[in-house]
Amino acid sequence: LDGEQIRWGRRFRQAGWYAHIFLWASFALYLMAAILFTFSPRHGGIVLAWIGMLMLMSIFSFGIIIINDPPLVIPFADGNVTPAFGWSWWLVLVTGLLALFLGVLIVVLDYFLPRKLAIVFNRTLIEEDDVFFEEEEVEKEPASKDPDLGEYGQPTRSSNRYTRRATV
Repeated sequence: LDGEQIRWGRRFRQAGWYAHIFLWASFALYLMAAILFTFSPRHGGIVLAWIGMLMLMSIFSFGIIIINDPPLVIPFADGNVTPAFGWSWWLVLVTGLLALFLGVLIVVLDYFLPRKLAIVFNRTLIEEDDVFFEEEEVEKEPASKDPDLGEYGQPTRSSNRYTRRATV
């Protein structure tokens, strides 16, 4: 099956499958990143870095599988055809590097300059200095001296004013 250099067809097919899987996974993460950036820039940056890594994995898996020893040459009457990386391969490479760089940059900026990043993303920041206090409970005397009513004027369980059944 793999004799006489016919294995290149299977290798091109495998390269396409792996690139297809990685690029669709990066698209799904892109949709998730768009949602996460509205809530948390840090998590959006992490997902953006994963998008870049998946895109780079797709082109590297494609490139490593395609590299043949000896190189593929398809003869035609007018000349030979040799496969090379086209403009789409280079576009995915640049986009993956850019996504990885921006994701790491957003995570680092969120760690070191959270206030400025919050301004860029139009978010309000909860400061560490903001302390939430619970109101102290002050013991008050019941508003009513009625033994059947509780502290807030509600009937207590011992009261059978509302628990009596009507007898016919």
